Amino acid sequence: MDKLAFTIFGALFSLFLVPMVEKKKAEFQCKKDLEMMFIELGDLQSELTCHIESYFKFLLKIRQEPELTNSLAIPIPLSRDINVDILIELYKNLALVLSRDQRLVVKRVPRNITLIMSHAQTAVSKLVDSDEYCIQSIKNTIKLSCKLVHELNSINEQRERYVDIYLDSQSAMEPVLKSMGFTEEQLNISTIRETHFV
Repeated sequence: MDKLAFTIFGALFSLFLVPMVEKKKAEFQCKKDLEMMFIELGDLQSELTCHIESYFKFLLKIRQEPELTNSLAIPIPLSRDINVDILIELYKNLALVLSRDQRLVVKRVPRNITLIMSHAQTAVSKLVDSDEYCIQSIKNTIKLSCKLVHELNSINEQRERYVDIYLDSQSAMEPVLKSMGFTEEQLNISTIRETHFV
């Protein structure tokens, strides 16, 4: 009788225990994936910051050294390959636990990276095909990168309380460039404000 009661008690205990253990495992994995997503967003922000720096320095050099510019002697930066595959996978696992505003930002990242790389490639193609610098593509690359850096910085800093506030690339550009150490004088020399790009 004791053996039967113990078996029944064990069966009932495992009936309740297994779902609790599985739930705890799922919660732990979700928390781990969420932390990994924010790490990945931070890595993307760092990569984009390097990207912005090289393109903005290139733009400054074009403005400051016209003799080199005229002879096309200033090498155009090559865009880095920015991979968002890990972020896409993490998003699939986390879509149900992210807030609406978090989802909107994370979903835009791959498309924005593609757009940034497209403008960077246009600048290279124009130089190769036409032997001239495509300043507008360089500026667009910088501005779009600044906008994305601003969004990534905001979502990383605010996390749970993040609210998506639309900021166009023109408005995001100046604070991001200044936070990177570029001065008002350098912004003026670059003439980056002279063209508008949403």
